[in-house]
Amino acid sequence: NFPQDHVFFDAIPAINEESTIRNESSSSSSPTKIRSRLRYENEDLTTTSTTTTSTTVSRKTTASFERSSISAICQEKVKNETTWTSLVCNENLFLIMTYASGVGGDFFWPPSYPREIQTYADLVPDQARAEEMYESLCSDPDGVFGYPDKSTADPYSTYMDDYYGGTRIGYHSNIVFSNGLLDPWSAAGVYSQKESSHAKDSRCSMEIGNGESFEYDCSMVQNITNDGGMVAVLLELGGHHLDLMHSDENDPACAREARMIEEAYIMKWIKQWKEDQQYHGSSCPS
Repeated sequence: NFPQDHVFFDAIPAINEESTIRNESSSSSSPTKIRSRLRYENEDLTTTSTTTTSTTVSRKTTASFERSSISAICQEKVKNETTWTSLVCNENLFLIMTYASGVGGDFFWPPSYPREIQTYADLVPDQARAEEMYESLCSDPDGVFGYPDKSTADPYSTYMDDYYGGTRIGYHSNIVFSNGLLDPWSAAGVYSQKESSHAKDSRCSMEIGNGESFEYDCSMVQNITNDGGMVAVLLELGGHHLDLMHSDENDPACAREARMIEEAYIMKWIKQWKEDQQYHGSSCPS
């Protein structure tokens, strides 16, 4: 952009000269006075042009420096905290669980609070404490990460519970809740409230289309809703996100079966949606 700025400022004296000559002529000024005015005005404009161009370059340099500084801040945060803290602070994803470790003997180690702190309610008794906790974990003095104001601190993630329904999910559909039972987070997973009617180690069959089917351990699948629109899949030897990882020859059988179950349900729901669109005469492409 620098050459364009230079051309722009060079054009200003010429415009100003014409205006000055016209104004001075109308007031019967002498040629000497006109030349004098033009000389001083051109000098002033040249100075202004140089100053403005320098300012433009300075602003570009400052902007480049600011971008570099922001990048350094972000890289340092990712290095020290990964991106999890930024996600938690922006979305209020159970902020209190990220802030505190070892409360009530949970699986985080080492504990970050004395033994007498047994519940999250002990830790956050009021909004003032919630804001103090939020500021401590979600500090953003440079305004880089876009964190909400501390007055919106929501340590128990009640907003997300209200928005998505929490455990009140009876009207949702087409969801597979995968629970790796070796993952400590699975304690917060979604499960059926009914006892399984399948005998231990019994085998069930599921179609995958084109007349093909596969077998799986019946105890792995639980219906969350009566119509089967939401199911829980249990991996007895599953860790955190194991079924979402790339397959490996060392995967336990439950991981291989879980992937087939999840794919079969997804394909089933897509097929149902397409049939429903055709039934109602939708013009949506297949």
